[in-house]
Amino acid sequence: HVFNNLPIKRFADDLYRRGQLRDYMQLLVENFNVSAVESLMCTNTVNVSWSGHVFDCDFNQQIELPTLWQTTRPFTPWKPDKDDATDIVCPHDGPTVFDIDDLNQFNGHKIATDSHCYACTAGAGSKCGT
Repeated sequence: HVFNNLPIKRFADDLYRRGQLRDYMQLLVENFNVSAVESLMCTNTVNVSWSGHVFDCDFNQQIELPTLWQTTRPFTPWKPDKDDATDIVCPHDGPTVFDIDDLNQFNGHKIATDSHCYACTAGAGSKCGT
């Protein structure tokens, strides 16, 4: 299976600096394949950050795009174990593995998406979830 280069972080910055980001995004959009959506990793797996925060996929974690999940419990803000550990800051928002009882409760939930998602649905799709 093949991954397309996702237009996020350093790769997106590089494309932007070279004036190619618009063309690259247009290529991905023009090659959108609706049949590839069913097997995307965001439809059947989750990504957990070092702090326990849950994301729909690892790419969403990289750009800090939280899930759209609704939970019955409020999210617990992450805090360091020690009062003197103030230099550690968690950049993530949203639910953590400590705030949920069962991942099955989110079956059929809406998935947080953005323009980078076209990379996983272009052509034959990334198939990263199969």
